[in-house]
Amino acid sequence: MESRLEQELKAWKEREQRLSGLLTSSGFNGSELLKRRLAHYEMLQAKFLSTQHPGDREALKDLRIERRQIERKLYPNLLVRLARRIIVYLDIKQRASKIDKQDLARQEQIKAELVKAGLGGYSQQVIARMKFEGNEFTLPVAWNMPGRNRMDLQVQFKRDQQGHFQYQGYQATVIPETGKRQSFQVDAGQGMQASQAYNMLSGRAVHVNATWCQLDMNDRDASGNCKIRHFPPDFRFDLHEAVNKLPFKDLEDVDRIIHALENGDRVSAGLILQGKKQDAFLEADPRWGRVTILNSDLERIDDGKEKAGNVVAMRFKKDLPDEQVKKRSRPVKL
Repeated sequence: MESRLEQELKAWKEREQRLSGLLTSSGFNGSELLKRRLAHYEMLQAKFLSTQHPGDREALKDLRIERRQIERKLYPNLLVRLARRIIVYLDIKQRASKIDKQDLARQEQIKAELVKAGLGGYSQQVIARMKFEGNEFTLPVAWNMPGRNRMDLQVQFKRDQQGHFQYQGYQATVIPETGKRQSFQVDAGQGMQASQAYNMLSGRAVHVNATWCQLDMNDRDASGNCKIRHFPPDFRFDLHEAVNKLPFKDLEDVDRIIHALENGDRVSAGLILQGKKQDAFLEADPRWGRVTILNSDLERIDDGKEKAGNVVAMRFKKDLPDEQVKKRSRPVKL
């Protein structure tokens, strides 16, 4: 595979061939074309001066030889040539320093994006890879969760038109012990952390950028990734109201519970169910406008599993009549 410098040299030569006829007809002679070529090569020398990519390093050696040949043709006088080399050397160093500062700024930006994605611990690996990679690369990450659960991430990076790497996002995949492989793509800018991606792959919803998101395991794109269902603010699922109406057996940190549910976590809580104190688990379910209550076996507590008791107000489609709400959501009975 061609290195980036080799690709740029090839693109320049193709462009030069297209322009040579036009420039010649406009009065440019051969020396003018050589000067343009030399100037472009000096720009490439500055751009790739700090590269660690083996292919680029080899291409730089070839580029230096060709530059020397052009210099001899344009500047046959040795003293003129040597004086020019000093000036060009200082100019290349100055340009390279500016490019290095831009690269450092871009690296800091990528670090910040990785931290936001919950992948800050991999920043140094990414920065090291950026020095040796071509136009794009992926960093494989094994995201271990409690127990034997694991999520595999392919964190993606690609160069922009200016040659700087940009964080593209990641593909998250879980292969359950039983069941079909589940995966989906998280693009840069979505603001979704890796832990939230795991919760999504576990079937739970997360609250990101003021929108509830949940995977549709039965709807996939051409790459086999599960599609994301979005429940925007106007969907009117009021998590705060749902949590505050739960019959907690003790004084609970409601803000902590709400934050965990928005993150897509399954939250343990003590509730008063059927007049008895019981330990249960909570999950946010924006699709049906409720907080789902699970027993110790992770079975939903409803009228099919728990008899009698009062109906807790778990539905929040206030703009819909009661009969329409009932069609969209089963009430939880306690």
